[in-house]
Amino acid sequence: SAHIGDYLAVGGMKQPLIGDNVVFFSGAKILGAIEIANNVQIGANAVLTKSADAFSTYAGVPAHKIST
Repeated sequence: SAHIGDYLAVGGMKQPLIGDNVVFFSGAKILGAIEIANNVQIGANAVLTKSADAFSTYAGVPAHKIST
């Protein structure tokens, strides 16, 4: 399951693969055919352009790992 905040944007020609227990905070953007592993948090207004490792938090533009 995923928890999605307001205004999540998913873009690109192919869809991302989203794992279990993923949280998207308000305004997050997911771009491209990337893989988001289980138990990941994507911060508010973050722009994720690369695959995300399990049990991690990502934030920023472009998004980078800020904790595991």
